[in-house]
Amino acid sequence: MKYPVSGRKGPWVKLDGYQDGKLIDAKYWDGNSQIIDSATGKFKPFITAPITEAKAQVARAVDTPIVYYVSTEQAAIAFRHGRGHP
Repeated sequence: MKYPVSGRKGPWVKLDGYQDGKLIDAKYWDGNSQIIDSATGKFKPFITAPITEAKAQVARAVDTPIVYYVSTEQAAIAFRHGRGHP
């Protein structure tokens, strides 16, 4: 089930759930795929699209924390890096 959320500004975004005062969303990346384009050194589009979506979700959630679940350790590293976390 998807839960629509709207914060102070911007369009509605969808998340996977809400539990214990936190929004929940899962992001899936194929763990066998290379996530960095060797020609450009940048994340491939299938990585940047979920990160862009997550940034919109955070903006709309305002002060409500969001817990993200990802499919692989490699995806977690990419997600943290793309979201600006070390």
